[in-house]
Amino acid sequence: MKLTQLSALVAAAALSLSANAEPFYMIVPDGAVDNQTANTYQLGIDSRATSNYVDSDNSYDGTNASTFVTVNDAVNDVGVGTVSSLLGSNGIAMTANNLDEGMGDNWQLSFNYNINGVVVAVDNSGLPASQGIGAFYGDGVVDGDNLIKIYYDVLDINGNAISSRLVMNLEVLSSSGTIGNAVFNTAVDFTGVDVLAQSLFFFADGTNWFDLWTDGQPLPGIEIAARIDTNVDPQLVPTVAADGNTASRTNTLNGSVEFNPVPEPGSLALLGMGLLGLGLGRRYFKQA
Repeated sequence: MKLTQLSALVAAAALSLSANAEPFYMIVPDGAVDNQTANTYQLGIDSRATSNYVDSDNSYDGTNASTFVTVNDAVNDVGVGTVSSLLGSNGIAMTANNLDEGMGDNWQLSFNYNINGVVVAVDNSGLPASQGIGAFYGDGVVDGDNLIKIYYDVLDINGNAISSRLVMNLEVLSSSGTIGNAVFNTAVDFTGVDVLAQSLFFFADGTNWFDLWTDGQPLPGIEIAARIDTNVDPQLVPTVAADGNTASRTNTLNGSVEFNPVPEPGSLALLGMGLLGLGLGRRYFKQA
């Protein structure tokens, strides 16, 4: 097993070990109540998303747009959106009260993204309408590509953003999903962020996200994992460009984001040794 493959496996496994949402809160400088949110389990998100496809295998015959996208075609997804709500442990949006700050009064979180992937077959046999095509994103390596950029916006009295500061990057490392649903496994990264990010996000136990990331543990760039779960519209037919080589489709999506610290170094060391053992075992078996 190549070291690059092993690194990708360790990274993916580290993210998979962080499967449950860890509560967190934010301390904001422009609050309407007390500048600190309640403990939040997920962020509710809304986005305007565009998928751009390339007919990589030149299989499109120019007659039916619904057949343009095929397995192994390249796809580029771009979009913008906002965090619409802070979700509690029950998945219900929380509002501001006399004790806690709420989303959308004087400030908000917004985001944009530009990620690349490849079209793949989706088969979740046994589920209604379970077969079709989707897309896979990410290379399993933290290298600064496939970024979702999150901004802290100050709002005017009409709810319009009057200033925006970059406070977090989410790097897409892998993805999965079913027909009508997509899941992105990402790593939190604070490269190039505004100074505000140094004191904005905290886990419920008081752990500062920026400090955790700066410490570089347990793995550089994968100190905090984020899981994005969003709907997609598999029935939306893309619009084919005049040259017949590209196509795109745009629609409104919604979903949620949850965060979790990645397990301690000792756990990951054992995990890495286990994966390495699997790789060596496979190699030994082939040589026998």
